[in-house]
Amino acid sequence: MAGARERRRPSSRPVLRDGYAEASRRPLETLFFLLPLLALYEFGLASALRRGDATIEVIAQKSAAQLLRAAGVHAENFGMSVLSLPAIGIVLTMVAWQVIGRFAWTLRLPAVLGMYAESAAMAVPLAAINALVTRRIAGDAASIGALAGQGVLTRVTGAIGAGVYEELVFRMCLMGALHMLLADVAAWKEPRAWIAAVASSAALFSWYHAWIPDHAPIGAWGHAFLALAGAWWGLLYHWRGFGVAVGAHIAYDLTVLLPA
Repeated sequence: MAGARERRRPSSRPVLRDGYAEASRRPLETLFFLLPLLALYEFGLASALRRGDATIEVIAQKSAAQLLRAAGVHAENFGMSVLSLPAIGIVLTMVAWQVIGRFAWTLRLPAVLGMYAESAAMAVPLAAINALVTRRIAGDAASIGALAGQGVLTRVTGAIGAGVYEELVFRMCLMGALHMLLADVAAWKEPRAWIAAVASSAALFSWYHAWIPDHAPIGAWGHAFLALAGAWWGLLYHWRGFGVAVGAHIAYDLTVLLPA
């Protein structure tokens, strides 16, 4: 009809105007950052970490699997290994977060690649501190345990498992729950609630490594270093998101485990 105004059809693709800092915290980019790591760990879980009928386990991963089982999620119902349940849980969590948060389904691949580079850079401060104080620490400042003297693939797989599942348990679950209790229930103001959550999860992270079977005694310096490491990864989780915290943890563990 003449004179009618032409209506522009809305674009079906949302325009992403945020930069790397925002994109690298989104669930879709985090998921694609984690997928290669989870796949490599699952491959190593079925091969490099197998010792006959036994498996070299990451305690945090085993704990996550046990929690899922207690919640009524049974691996045998899905035809998979019990230790693979936490990986499926991470993927489903990222997808649910993507849907509930109504984020754009447009993957920023440069952001995903940048997360790998940033993770490596964020491991440098801890690696430098570990190199400076390692003579004061009985054993080592990372959880080597049963991985000492194993093959390269076994150590790489162990580093990935520790990075992914310790960040899942201590940062996403524990630190997140502590912050929710302090901020929402106890009505603590920020940044007090986050500082307390970071410090508490860091202290528990240090205690956890002293409790691990077959772990070398770490002494007072080891506890202090592990608490510092837990606080560093907690700050990364708070400021940079789950993906970068996981990547930095893995990168640091590789600096300790590969030469072991």
